[in-house]
Amino acid sequence: MQLRKTHPPSENPPTSTPDTHSAVLVVDVANLMGSRPNGWWRDRAGAATTILAQLSSLAGSTVFFAPVGFVTLVRIIAVIEGAAKAAKPSEGVEIIKAPQDGDSSIVEMTENVMHTITEDPTPTTAEKPTHGAPGEPAHEPPGHPVPLCCLVVTADRGLRKRLPPGTFTAGPSWLNALLDPYLTDAPSDDASASSLSQSRKRPPPR
Repeated sequence: MQLRKTHPPSENPPTSTPDTHSAVLVVDVANLMGSRPNGWWRDRAGAATTILAQLSSLAGSTVFFAPVGFVTLVRIIAVIEGAAKAAKPSEGVEIIKAPQDGDSSIVEMTENVMHTITEDPTPTTAEKPTHGAPGEPAHEPPGHPVPLCCLVVTADRGLRKRLPPGTFTAGPSWLNALLDPYLTDAPSDDASASSLSQSRKRPPPR
């Protein structure tokens, strides 16, 4: 299993390899997209397709997340909205096409995951989930690995406040560092969130 790590100065991972925790990663794709100054607004579906393909490389990987330590991503959920819903799927990534706003779908998915953790915190044998209709959460069949924590990637402060207690959060810069080291010089999480908020109201000039 490949080990991937982040390298912020204050969060250097330990040199030893301790026990890992299982985790579900929920990604606010629109927010992550807005953190990348790569012209994503010209082709939102294409930009989302790129992100989904990159997320696929993380499926089943062990990564370092400072508040918890090493976590194995047993499930990756990507929430997409608007024009990005035309993105092409990637193996190992569950796609949720938000029927309305992406934030509400992220909250709903996170609540479902946290309920699973509360009901049974003991991991079980892995089995692929069955997917519902676009915009509907995937159903966990018997044997699906039960996560020990849920990590939501978003810089949206309003969304973070709506997440259920016990949810861990990380900004886009943390995930960008895992997916593409060249993106570590992108705008800060707060700046990217503000930029995306403005872009949703008014597309950038051509």
